[in-house]
Amino acid sequence: MRTLVARYREEARVGIADLERHVPDPLGQLRSYAGYWEGCITDASASFCICALLASELPILPEEVALEVRAHFRFLSAWLTSVFERGAQQKLFHLAGAPRAEAETFMAAIHGAMLSARAYGDPKMFGVVTTPLLDRLSAR
Repeated sequence: MRTLVARYREEARVGIADLERHVPDPLGQLRSYAGYWEGCITDASASFCICALLASELPILPEEVALEVRAHFRFLSAWLTSVFERGAQQKLFHLAGAPRAEAETFMAAIHGAMLSARAYGDPKMFGVVTTPLLDRLSAR
């Protein structure tokens, strides 16, 4: 299981690096990140982040797996924080709090949107949660 999570983390790292290269603006990066998950949920290729799923089971996971899951969350949080910092510096975002807090809120909302889509059996629920969240960030 540790190998699976490590592979997942590497795929996420590569995907985010690719996103950074191809989508220059912070809002576009957040929209693309959310859009990736919306597409996965819609086409049933990946209805939930493996690390988010495993995070709910951290107390019973082997320590080496738990370390990988926590490392994924730290990586994702650091990337999202940098996106929120750049968005605020470029005056693209209206932040209600510190960039780190906004990043954690965004990450939790994305994972919650995955859960809602799954619980309702309706992939559209993902966008019901994430679209207003992204729209509120815009400084326009």
